Amino acid sequence: MPRSNNQRNPTSMDRVLEACGATIVYYPVKTHCCGGSQKGTLPEIGLNLIRRLLTEAQRNGAEAIATVCPLCQFNLEAFQDEASTTSKFHIPVLYFTQLLALALGVRLNEADSSARSSTSSRSWRRRRSRMPDAHNPDTPPRSVCTFVTGNQHRCHD
Repeated sequence: MPRSNNQRNPTSMDRVLEACGATIVYYPVKTHCCGGSQKGTLPEIGLNLIRRLLTEAQRNGAEAIATVCPLCQFNLEAFQDEASTTSKFHIPVLYFTQLLALALGVRLNEADSSARSSTSSRSWRRRRSRMPDAHNPDTPPRSVCTFVTGNQHRCHD
């Protein structure tokens, strides 16, 4: 019998990625807001929210963050350099479907029909090559934080 999702700790995406071989990393901020459009309207607040999410992923040893939301993927990916304070973030942010494709053996540029313009697929290869334990960029990450968005957003916790 399938387990139901808890609003504060949804696990559906965790279970799917675990079934594909990923180790899900503890990520207590998995339902917190990425800043959404606040990065454009209230830049410092948006950047603080992004920094918080990236810091937790890095602190817990994630090789990647999986998400379902295009705005979250963009914010967490595009503003890593700007969000860095004492140390640089090198955390690829991918759609969970891209991770599924990698787990099934599909090369990322084949998995992403828009690979020529895809920030996430280019970033995965670039960031993966800079990681200390870098391996083939077409190999899925071993440890993943899942970032769940939508109705679970919590901006003020």
